[in-house]
Amino acid sequence: MKKEDVLRLAFQTVEQRGDTYGSPYENFKKVADMLTAYLGVDVQPHDVCVIEIIQKIVRLQTSNGLHGDSWIDIAGYAGIGAEVAYEEEKESISIKEFLRKSFRMEDSPSQDTSKPQSKA
Repeated sequence: MKKEDVLRLAFQTVEQRGDTYGSPYENFKKVADMLTAYLGVDVQPHDVCVIEIIQKIVRLQTSNGLHGDSWIDIAGYAGIGAEVAYEEEKESISIKEFLRKSFRMEDSPSQDTSKPQSKA
């Protein structure tokens, strides 16, 4: 199988799964939340992608690299992982922005008191 075929099939598979299961970020966030509760450690959505890739690598080891679907799935999970990590960062930035705006004193003018003001 050529790399172009692997990537094309991975893209098609990810698109089909998206039609069935919805947003990869939302889906992997739910899995991460459940794993966090079950394991008692913080699991992020991108960690779920890494875990899925590890599972596929183990399957490749058992099949001497001959299980073609695992290569396709790894490519798909890599793409999803990149997208999910980007969504995590966007969420993190928006929370930081919200907090920054929430604690800024909009109504009171800020004055620089480090320099003496001259009287004209």
